[in-house]
Amino acid sequence: MFVLRVSKAALAWKLTVLVVLVSGALSFVMNPQQPGSMGVLPTAAPAPDAVALAFDVPWGELEVPHILQVLAAHGTHATFEADPAWIQAYPDLARRIRRAGHPLVAKQQTADPDIPAMAPAGRGPSLKERARFVAEQALEMARPGGVIRLPADDLSPATAEALPLILERLRARQLSVGPLPGDGL
Repeated sequence: MFVLRVSKAALAWKLTVLVVLVSGALSFVMNPQQPGSMGVLPTAAPAPDAVALAFDVPWGELEVPHILQVLAAHGTHATFEADPAWIQAYPDLARRIRRAGHPLVAKQQTADPDIPAMAPAGRGPSLKERARFVAEQALEMARPGGVIRLPADDLSPATAEALPLILERLRARQLSVGPLPGDGL
């Protein structure tokens, strides 16, 4: 009989990664040849030498301003896909997204706003470690002509933290980064 011994720290790390994956804090990348893959809605594919960047905003207002700052600092535009209730709840933030030149698309909420925190305080990976994980996964799955979808809710601070690295590495691969093709609100 094989017995696997795992330290409490290693188990906590593995459980945290599982929670990250399940709660949607991991980036989602869609292959344009397989619309609807990885649980995302089918969309138009960007140019073959580009990667479209989209943020899912089902609820919360804390992380969107950080993401907007990073995008502005990198001169990049992205699509924001927000629940209609979010657009009504945060009209100033919705206007700020549009004024910055980002398409804002209304969509039905797909995330549960009552998702528990990823790990108890002082447990699990740090924000920097989670951001590195999100960036590595997004970059590993990113393909020319694909779509990177990242969460932008209040339980996803790793998104804004990971975004500079994602943008820099995609540009190093000679890929342009921009919003999904088509019109927003």
